[in-house]
Amino acid sequence: MADKSALYGNATMSAIWQRTLAALKRAERLVLFGYSVPQTDTSILALLATGTSPDTRVTIVDPHPDSIASRLAALRLLDTHAIDPPNGDSPYEWAHSL
Repeated sequence: MADKSALYGNATMSAIWQRTLAALKRAERLVLFGYSVPQTDTSILALLATGTSPDTRVTIVDPHPDSIASRLAALRLLDTHAIDPPNGDSPYEWAHSL
């Protein structure tokens, strides 16, 4: 669901989004595991832009992290570390092997 504006009127969903924003503001590190941060997900992009700082360390676990890293750089999240799972494993297979 790219446009989540209809959910903001729901008290429960609004509280969840507010807690998420507060947690992001406190976070020193953010791990994006298998999430591509699509440009169409404007709600998440706005949340990341307002809830993180340039000092937030971001780790991307994805077999194709470069486009994700460039989208995050546009949000000023510059301390981005891409992890490409070895041996062609999917991110999920790789995580389960840890």
